[in-house]
Amino acid sequence: MVSCCGVEKLPEEKKDGLKVIALAGNPNVGKTTIFNALTGLRQHVGNWPGVTVEKKEGIMKYREKEFLVVDLPGTYSLTANSIDELIARNFILSGNANVVVDIVDASCLMRNLFLTMEIFEMGVKKVVIALNKIDIARKRGVRFDVKKMEKILGVPVIPTNAKEGEGIEELKRIIANMAEGKVTTNPVIPVYEEPIEREIEHISSLLRGTPLEEMYSIRWLAIKLLTRDQEVIKLVLNYLGSGKMDEILKHISELEVHYKRSLDIVIATQKYEFIDKLMHQFVIHFGEVKETFSDQIDRILTHPAYGILGLLGVFYVLFKFVFTIGTPMQEFLDNAFASLGEFVARFIGNEAVRGLIVEGVIGGVGSVLSFFPLVFLLFIAMSILEDSGYMARAAVVMERIMRKFGLPGKSFIPMVLAFGCNVPAIMATRTLEDERDRILTMLINPLVPCSARMVVITFLAGAFFSDHKALMAVSIYAISLFLALLSALILGKFVIKGEESPFVIELPEYSLPSWKV
Repeated sequence: MVSCCGVEKLPEEKKDGLKVIALAGNPNVGKTTIFNALTGLRQHVGNWPGVTVEKKEGIMKYREKEFLVVDLPGTYSLTANSIDELIARNFILSGNANVVVDIVDASCLMRNLFLTMEIFEMGVKKVVIALNKIDIARKRGVRFDVKKMEKILGVPVIPTNAKEGEGIEELKRIIANMAEGKVTTNPVIPVYEEPIEREIEHISSLLRGTPLEEMYSIRWLAIKLLTRDQEVIKLVLNYLGSGKMDEILKHISELEVHYKRSLDIVIATQKYEFIDKLMHQFVIHFGEVKETFSDQIDRILTHPAYGILGLLGVFYVLFKFVFTIGTPMQEFLDNAFASLGEFVARFIGNEAVRGLIVEGVIGGVGSVLSFFPLVFLLFIAMSILEDSGYMARAAVVMERIMRKFGLPGKSFIPMVLAFGCNVPAIMATRTLEDERDRILTMLINPLVPCSARMVVITFLAGAFFSDHKALMAVSIYAISLFLALLSALILGKFVIKGEESPFVIELPEYSLPSWKV
């Protein structure tokens, strides 16, 4: 099967004879935790071909057999609105995956099942649902009849608590059996109102008999045409021609007049209604809606004023941790390589060779490696903040300010890190989902004065403004930060053009970081 957007098959994996397992799911459902639980340390991180979106692959072992696990980007749907959605959609469409593991949040099931229904509509049969965060659902009083859920959805459902390892072995067993053809499924397909279904059938009748019928689910193509998916419209146009496509678009416009709104909203609404009916059949108890501990903390940490103070406090502690522990380690490495250079220099008579080896090789490697303690500790601190759920709150607090300069709130995190060191700050931009935001943040990061430049700024302030050196030092920092943000605004408007990514972020429950994952 070929993808509608040019994602190729995986010859290296197929050549090795490994069955491919794709992990799909919304952001913050524990997909990475399950990926780590399935693969352990047998994983590789790279980029998807042609883009800078992170691609994670790993090897899962089960009963002497190996399976290639691919962690797809987290998405809320499989439309063509972002590069992450296109990558996930095209990988599933391409037929590369022998099994798709759809990871859903048991504590927020309705929203998560929207993606599940889209996967089913694509005609994918070999799907396993990992009902993750089952512990949070239990705390909230939500109860499921898992056997009934499996029967209604038509696919295996495995309750999991990935942080504690609950359900992982059973998930591995089902994945392995399904990959080997020992498990059969019959995924439920959403049913829409009669006018929508009638048009789906009309479009399907036009697509039958074309090569598209062999490559895709024509029902899925029909639904995507109704939502005016531009990638699918281009694809279908090549096979049906402009005459039939104009006929389809005319029918779509008539339906939009009938419903008085765009069909993507109509179909999404009806899909949620279908999911709601399904859930009432297998959810025994929905639990009580009440204010959680996370909600109470968020009143302070996402407050427009208190949130800023909280943010400053958190990052003060972060920097204190990184530089208090990391600086002595950095100095130790600097001194160690300097001593090594002096020792080696004694045995090299030729001045040119000595300079090359001592200053070039040993000095160069030493300079790079001396950053390792800071980068290592920084990523540990960032991981703790990410796992605790605070990073999402930091992005919310800074969104309003950063958006005025054409950047998302999440860009604030790498910019703050740049005050310590620009190198790990640029590496931290990988956490930004949108490519435009990522490139823009990388470009302006070097403009933020790092700790090394702090020495120069302090010297200049003391040398030329001895009466007001503290004020001048702070002013230089403030001006530098403003110019960096101004550069982002100018670059975003005239150089790196493109639509600003919408700010959609989920605030996960606060939790203690788990060293197991």
